[in-house]
Amino acid sequence: MINTLKSKKLNSFNKYYDRCNSPETFFIPFMRNKKIISLLLLFWVIQASSQTIKITSIDHLAGQFIKNLRADTAEEIQVQTDKKFYITGETIWFKAYCLNRISHKIYSHSKTLFVDLVNEQDSVISQLLLNNKEQKTDADISIPVSLGSGYYWLRAYTKNILQQDRNRIFVAPLYILNPTKKDSFALSHGVKQIVACPPYCNPPHISFYPEGGSMIAGTNSLVAFRCYDDTGSPLNISGYVTDSWDSVVATFKTSTAGLGKFSLYVWKSRKYNAHIRWGDGHEFVYPLPAIDQYASQLSVADQSGNVIKLRLSLGDSLYKKNKRTYILGMSRDSLCFAAIGTDMYEIFVPKKSFPNGMATILLFDDLGKIISERNIYIQNNPVINLKTDKENYAAREKVKLDIEVTDSNNYPMVSLISVAVTDDKLATELPDKDEIALQQKSETDIADSNDLVMLTQKSNYYGDDYNMSPRDPLLNIDNDSALLNINGIVVNKKNEPVRNRVLTLFSNNRGIIFETDTTKEDGRFHFPLPSHDDSTQFTLQLTNLKGVKLDEKIILDTFNFPRFNTPYQLKKRFTFDDSVVINNIKTYSFDTAHIGKGKEWLKAVTVKTTKKKPVNYDSKKRVSNFSHIITSDMIRQSGVNNIRDALLMVPGLHYSHGYLVIGGLSDFKIDPHSEPTLIVNGAEIDVISGFNPLMNESSPLSYYLSRMDANIIDFVEVLTGAEAATYGSRGGNGVILINTTTSPHGKYGSPDLVKFYPKGYITSSTFVCPDYDKKEIKKSAYPDERATIYWNGSILTDSQGKASISFFTADPATTYTVTMMGVTAGGDRLYKKINISRK
Repeated sequence: MINTLKSKKLNSFNKYYDRCNSPETFFIPFMRNKKIISLLLLFWVIQASSQTIKITSIDHLAGQFIKNLRADTAEEIQVQTDKKFYITGETIWFKAYCLNRISHKIYSHSKTLFVDLVNEQDSVISQLLLNNKEQKTDADISIPVSLGSGYYWLRAYTKNILQQDRNRIFVAPLYILNPTKKDSFALSHGVKQIVACPPYCNPPHISFYPEGGSMIAGTNSLVAFRCYDDTGSPLNISGYVTDSWDSVVATFKTSTAGLGKFSLYVWKSRKYNAHIRWGDGHEFVYPLPAIDQYASQLSVADQSGNVIKLRLSLGDSLYKKNKRTYILGMSRDSLCFAAIGTDMYEIFVPKKSFPNGMATILLFDDLGKIISERNIYIQNNPVINLKTDKENYAAREKVKLDIEVTDSNNYPMVSLISVAVTDDKLATELPDKDEIALQQKSETDIADSNDLVMLTQKSNYYGDDYNMSPRDPLLNIDNDSALLNINGIVVNKKNEPVRNRVLTLFSNNRGIIFETDTTKEDGRFHFPLPSHDDSTQFTLQLTNLKGVKLDEKIILDTFNFPRFNTPYQLKKRFTFDDSVVINNIKTYSFDTAHIGKGKEWLKAVTVKTTKKKPVNYDSKKRVSNFSHIITSDMIRQSGVNNIRDALLMVPGLHYSHGYLVIGGLSDFKIDPHSEPTLIVNGAEIDVISGFNPLMNESSPLSYYLSRMDANIIDFVEVLTGAEAATYGSRGGNGVILINTTTSPHGKYGSPDLVKFYPKGYITSSTFVCPDYDKKEIKKSAYPDERATIYWNGSILTDSQGKASISFFTADPATTYTVTMMGVTAGGDRLYKKINISRK
């Protein structure tokens, strides 16, 4: 007997039976005999009491299950990059989304998100720390010009992911081209494709997925399969299934990339094998999962437009044992449907009870253990509208793009999104994510394709400890907090720990940080820190309790990045469809960004001139050849001891009414907003917010610059006039760009005074593009050959689900691809692409 729970309240005996899907039908004739009526009333009370017990038990099961789900700290990460092909010297722009594995909502359990770029041997090229707690997870990586051509992999993970399941780290392939070094066809080497039946190949790998998790005798069982090669690439195959009597009981073939399904009637005493012919005609045999006589199987008997018909089948050892089972219908971490039944039965589940996306039907036994799982897909996707103000655009013309996200009923959905606009020749693709890929299919293919993908999904709950036992609240405690601490030890000349030593920690990172601590018996000290940006300087000073400096040594604990090898199956290369891009990057990128050598290029022309004096700073970071440069040598040789005073060497830069300004601004216009924009290592610094002026100090910019250590400066670049206009309205008062070095100049402190740069969170650089609204910039003869013309990793739609952005096209006539990725507040993943024509 089965009862679908739509309400806890029992309205009447008749309504109770109306909701039963039992194969038995009860008829109760009208009688006047009081004894019989009394017996019927007693029967009704017993039934109602029994039903109350059932409701209570399923309430307890569902409540505990949901509680355990929401206590789960498992994470998954999605990353969008602006493209996937790069040239040395370019910047990789990306946005990382850390999501809860169950709810798919933005998740900040782990304070820190690790991102690195590695090569084929997993040697690290670049490592970043992102502040996931404050949702500052958009960043950029500058590609070294010395990097060789070849495949590289962008990895994103938390310490929790590494500890729980390393196969859940995010890994995406990128290809980087260095035009000055030999390529050796590295891009096309190892390119994967879906193959039909190559004449040579290792035996394919096949994984079988019986519906509900088990094969049950005496039923028509549906079995899905996934076929792939040694590298994990999908393979298209066909074959047949035989039983123990060598009879062919089913045939099969893949209906989409590497995926397929077949059904067969299962007999108790037989074994089943799948056969395929491969390569030169050799036959390979794969055993199907064994028949389980103690299993329960939850299967989809039928799907109509609004209802899903589920069937529960039992193995011979469980059949007619009058065992009670429970059904819970889940959408991520929310309960949408619940039911109780005994033995074998069928039940109808309304689709409207579930939101869009993947839902899971779970079967529990009477002990609260999950014994079967079936994924279904509810086609009710968010509606994403990307609309431009025109169909075609000219060179250097402004594009206005409106974004709107709603549900299928046109209700707005607040969403966090990232948008990249890239030349179509180099447009990025999402990693292989089945659920997102489903959203791109046509209506005619959606039902069968969805169900096939659902059948081959890895179990979300089955096999995990999501049962009646409460989960340990101490599991998966975030251990990234060590990143926000400064720890160490004080030792004397004999390297012995010293107690009662006072350490003072200070920094001028956007406001004074000033803390003290006293060493304990073991000589150790500890400073908890607020979130700080990478390359922030801190200073530790050591004294005794009387404030006297001592000739003792401060030893700081070091922070080490996780070191591990990328799981082989995650280190994928590009698909065969990217072969077109392979040619584009070798021609388009060479032509527009670099001067090459070889028969395809004009002969080199040697121009004799006076030998240039080598520069003592990283000239690759210089923005304009017409800017004013102040090097570290100039600062030291000038006799000044801070950057603020050194900047006065720049013509036109002076103080007016206490503010640092460029040019001759009117006295009536001078205020803190009249000062130049400050950019440190590519990130704009807000010097006004939180400014606490000291005595006779009115300039936020001057206050900030006076507290920067000149020893860490590589060079300072000052942009004025048309050069500063490339930064748009922010460059109206000029721009000061400060580039630091990782090798500080000069001697650095003494044993009792330590200056250091603890690893901190990366602040995303500002994606800079020309402002062609300004006529002098639009008429510039300098060619605009940008491949990525727009990037924004942190767009938040308003309460109406809307957002608007604008950007300018470049010079080449091409087609641009707008790629939008994101997640709604409710955990719905978003992905959309449109094209823009640049005639």
